[in-house]
Amino acid sequence: SLPAPCWAAAPTVVAVVPASGVSAPGQWVTFTTTTADADGWTNLQDVRFLTNTIVSPTNTVYLRYIRSTHKLYLLNDAGTTWGGGVAPGANTVLENSQGRLDCALTTVTGSGTTLTVKWRMNFKAAYAGKTYKTYLWAKDSAPSIGWIQKGSWAVDGTPPPTPVVTDDGTTTADHTQLHASWFSSDP
Repeated sequence: SLPAPCWAAAPTVVAVVPASGVSAPGQWVTFTTTTADADGWTNLQDVRFLTNTIVSPTNTVYLRYIRSTHKLYLLNDAGTTWGGGVAPGANTVLENSQGRLDCALTTVTGSGTTLTVKWRMNFKAAYAGKTYKTYLWAKDSAPSIGWIQKGSWAVDGTPPPTPVVTDDGTTTADHTQLHASWFSSDP
């Protein structure tokens, strides 16, 4: 008799942390993505992280890590060419008109069945004023599992309102102290 067929286990996408939040344009954020493969983390070939309103490669922040070469990539605005090919830890910033990836502060670790990528990135002003979905994708020797939404992220496009200042007037007779307070709130 023939031995039972042996198939590779499909990869899984575990999490994007933080799963939700908000940042201002240009503010650096670290997203930790976790993918897994029952056959071991070294079986994972390609991990992708996308932040967009829909699953689309154009005009977005679309990041990629290829394990066999240990390289990071950022897709161009047209969604046609991967820029980069830079090792995590290298003193390089990849960017398109939507965002930046700081390769120096991006890390990749593997242990057991889990591959973790900590993407240090920011969104540019072109991304401001919307809430985006965060998607994760993984591939091993089996077909990819497709895009899975793992959270959402807002890029705040409005500055906080001008603070209201309260003080003791335009002049004071006290030569040893001044008093003032201010308040502002940003919804």
